[in-house]
Amino acid sequence: MRQYDVAQVCPNGHLSNSRVATEPLHNKPFCPDCGEQNITACSKCGHSICGELVGGMVFTSEFIPPAYCYHCGGAFLWTEKKKQAAIDLFLDEVQDEEDRRRFAENVEHVTRDTPQAQVAASRIKKALDKLKSGAGDMIRKLVVDVAASAIKGQL
Repeated sequence: MRQYDVAQVCPNGHLSNSRVATEPLHNKPFCPDCGEQNITACSKCGHSICGELVGGMVFTSEFIPPAYCYHCGGAFLWTEKKKQAAIDLFLDEVQDEEDRRRFAENVEHVTRDTPQAQVAASRIKKALDKLKSGAGDMIRKLVVDVAASAIKGQL
């Protein structure tokens, strides 16, 4: 029978184990990348973090932790942290309050793959291209890390 296992991820989004139940030898109490305590459940609703599909003839590529909880729809800690880091970097570079507000709104659209996601991706790309410092590349990487799969290539 095929079913999803549980993933073990740190609050910064580093994956420790995508198969907590079926491969418990790979479980780690703390993240080897940043030292944060690993979690296996949503901090908002307590349901397990969806891991890899197991059982039967399943061949997967590298597992990427989900951005949002499948049960409550809340953003996982790593999603919130990366979104906020991108917004904070943008705020350091841009003084116009309206541009800042729009950027934060557009980041939310691309992470949730809303109907406005493609428009938002285009707006983010234009805003980042205008930045003169190297911050644009750093911000772009953070946004791509949390963007919905269908949008990543447009950024």
